[in-house]
Amino acid sequence: SRCIGSIVLVVSFFLFFKIKLLTATATSAFFASELIAQQPFPQARRTMVSGFFFLVVVTLPWGRCSPAALEASEVVVVMHSGHPDRVNYTSYAKRTWLQKVPNYVIVDGMRTTSRRRLMHVFYDDNPGCATDPCPGGGGPHYLRIGKYYGAHRTVAGVLVANDTWPEAKWYLVVDDDDEVQMGLVRDALSKLDHRVPLLLAGRIGPGHDDIKCRTTSNATHWSCCTSASQPCEAHLYGPQAKWKYSTTHETFLPFSICDETKKDAYCCRASPWPEGINSGYPFRYDIHGKYRPHFSLMWPYGGLGYVLSRALLDAIPRDHWQMCMYGIQCANADHRIMQCVLNAGYSLTRVPTGIPGIKHHIKIPPSFKAEAPGPISSPSSQQQGRRRPHNNIHSRNGNGPSR
Repeated sequence: SRCIGSIVLVVSFFLFFKIKLLTATATSAFFASELIAQQPFPQARRTMVSGFFFLVVVTLPWGRCSPAALEASEVVVVMHSGHPDRVNYTSYAKRTWLQKVPNYVIVDGMRTTSRRRLMHVFYDDNPGCATDPCPGGGGPHYLRIGKYYGAHRTVAGVLVANDTWPEAKWYLVVDDDDEVQMGLVRDALSKLDHRVPLLLAGRIGPGHDDIKCRTTSNATHWSCCTSASQPCEAHLYGPQAKWKYSTTHETFLPFSICDETKKDAYCCRASPWPEGINSGYPFRYDIHGKYRPHFSLMWPYGGLGYVLSRALLDAIPRDHWQMCMYGIQCANADHRIMQCVLNAGYSLTRVPTGIPGIKHHIKIPPSFKAEAPGPISSPSSQQQGRRRPHNNIHSRNGNGPSR
């Protein structure tokens, strides 16, 4: 940060009182003796006071420390695309605003042609189905839990982005039909501290900001937070439950303990699935599964973007993120990010003015033609960051993401 004005004020204030002390005690310091020799003592004192206030007036415009601007590479973009039919949107983004973004991940189920600075994470839908038995004799099925194909991909995208660019300060998650002015985003984030574990959102669900956020969370009361100066903590306890905001108690409470005898869209569980390991799906939906994460009826609204700080990704172990990617079998993409963060002990922080520079539900010009599908490019041709980028979330041996 540039704090020149503040430094000048502090130094001048120190010198003023030091000189005042020297003159008052009649020491032999050279500067004080010269000043006293030239002017009577009251006159010298008035001169020093006038000089001090002159410095205050001159340096006042720079008195506050202005934040250092973020480099483009310090904000990584993770774009979620839930269906191959959305290739028009991802292609349009790559040819427009993503051209100015050095580090980004597009996570989808479409094998697309690689371009400069491009990283596609190809993560198809679970071939073993989200339910048991699998209706129709095969193929993905998420209809019972009311969600859509590809909801698991955003967690994978964040994991890959962090693995590839571990030096980045912020990770911005957006939808494929968003258009982003990254300069405005970086300006807003430069005023915040990436060393604080934060999940920042401009809008929260299930309604739009109908949950009352607190300034901070504590051991007995937690919700979303409004202050980004410290972590927003979540305090979970007891068996797997759905947590809901209580207007009476102004905190989230476990309003419904998950019933092991019933199927529930927000009480999904998972078990190891040996048959899916080779295809990259080591877990599958199981009503009696031992992986039982808590769920909250609150999540960041991805259409207007949300941001994860460097400190948040450092605070949550990689194994935890990977388990979220494989084990959370229900809820939408943004909700899965929220549950992963929530079960690590953090809630989200709402940005009252929203994250600037993000336009949602853009319309693509009718004349625009998307790129044709093509093979996944060789990872060796895209050296970015400290680690090699991932073009596929699965390692060759099918044991999960390579590092």
